[in-house]
Amino acid sequence: MPVKIKKVKGGYQVSTPQGIKAKHTTLVKAQAQKRIIDAADAGHPFTGKKKVG
Repeated sequence: MPVKIKKVKGGYQVSTPQGIKAKHTTLVKAQAQKRIIDAADAGHPFTGKKKVG
């Protein structure tokens, strides 16, 4: 699913065709969220555990 990061007044907005995922966030956080959404679409198994190492 295509994820768009758009500059808005007060920060950045992250959106997909299913709706807006974040409003008024920083660019770094918006880019991180885009990577998470892309990984979930690719089938990454999120377990909620922290990475060791």
